Amino acid sequence: MRALALAALIAFVIDQLSKYLVIHGMELWRVRAIDVLPPVLNFRYGENRGINFGLFGDASDASRWVLIGLAVVICTAVLIWAWRQELGLWAQVGAGFL
Repeated sequence: MRALALAALIAFVIDQLSKYLVIHGMELWRVRAIDVLPPVLNFRYGENRGINFGLFGDASDASRWVLIGLAVVICTAVLIWAWRQELGLWAQVGAGFL
């Protein structure tokens, strides 16, 4: 279970750090567009207040809390599954990244 927790922490830190570096370090928030390797890699600034593709972006705060609750339930289910299965190292790492 340590590998799962460590993988989850590493994934979270890398995700947040990369977003911070691109948005603030490269000042994407100010310039709004950076062509890194056109046409393959282009950064465009935008805020998604919903879920994938902006779904539920205009919905009430209650729907956001429902989605947060659903995410917590899914994470809890993965943790329970991993604990009961006595997973190997790589399976724990995969579950942590999930």
